[in-house]
Amino acid sequence: MIELVTLEPGSLHEVESKDSESHGDQDNSNSEKASCRTRKRWMYRNIFGLACSYLLVFSAFRSLQTLQSSLHPEGGLGLASLSIVYSGYILSSFVTPGIVRTLGTKNTILVAFLSHLSYVVVNFYPSWYTLVPGSLIIGLGAGPVWAAGNAHIVRVCVISAAELGKDQNLLISKLVGYFFLFFQMSYLPGNFASSLIFFPYSDSPNETALQDNTSINEACKKTDHRILDRIYLYILVSTYILMISIGILLLCTLVSQLPAERERNISLRRSCSINCVNPIVGMLKMFKNYRTILYVPLVFTGGLELSFLYGTFTQVCSQSCLQ
Repeated sequence: MIELVTLEPGSLHEVESKDSESHGDQDNSNSEKASCRTRKRWMYRNIFGLACSYLLVFSAFRSLQTLQSSLHPEGGLGLASLSIVYSGYILSSFVTPGIVRTLGTKNTILVAFLSHLSYVVVNFYPSWYTLVPGSLIIGLGAGPVWAAGNAHIVRVCVISAAELGKDQNLLISKLVGYFFLFFQMSYLPGNFASSLIFFPYSDSPNETALQDNTSINEACKKTDHRILDRIYLYILVSTYILMISIGILLLCTLVSQLPAERERNISLRRSCSINCVNPIVGMLKMFKNYRTILYVPLVFTGGLELSFLYGTFTQVCSQSCLQ
């Protein structure tokens, strides 16, 4: 026996509305998941793109600066260039906030990477007239590159944490750790390239970058200087230029300009001013606290350590081999 069920017109509309609401909720959840996946890909693309670009650029710069005192010992040119680099670092720190605000994080990093590229290029023809200006240029870009890099990581984390529903501080700590994991590996590629170029480059144990036929071990034990064939210096500098160029390419393609910076740049193009008074006043106010003064010996100790490692140590170990 078949029993017919009759529905009121109003009840039919209620069933249809419930079905549409369930489909709407499902569509919203799917769109939210897709948005989260897109945001997560954007976040990791920015962080790892920035990390890889820093890895390549600073690998070239770090390995080249360790060889400055050995490659250019005439009149202390190599050591003088390093002193100018870090003197420019100090000067650029005073105007770094204004530069980052004016150019934005990505553009600031790009300009700083170009300054690193110029420093490597002048090593093709090292002299007081080329290496000193190149050292000053890279020194002026050294302060902004670190401020802009850290600011970009923090802003990416702040933007992503809100959409992903994650704790902002935990996300910053995690991604900063990823970034410096890559950065601390920057000692490896450049030094590995220099060792391959300057030391035995073929199957023959007596064939080296030195112009005579002595093996590298015998040459290092002797007190007289061996003349480095300049072609190997050109190969090394070309390798570093290639590394920095790839790092700049990764920065341009993988790292995004943040939305807030695009809007800010429109107004800053009309009135562009960099104020260096406020950072100096703020720095002087910090010395009112005795804890800040206790950091001063640590700064000098770190400077002496770097000057020994990049100057005296490498010069003593490799000067007899690379001159």
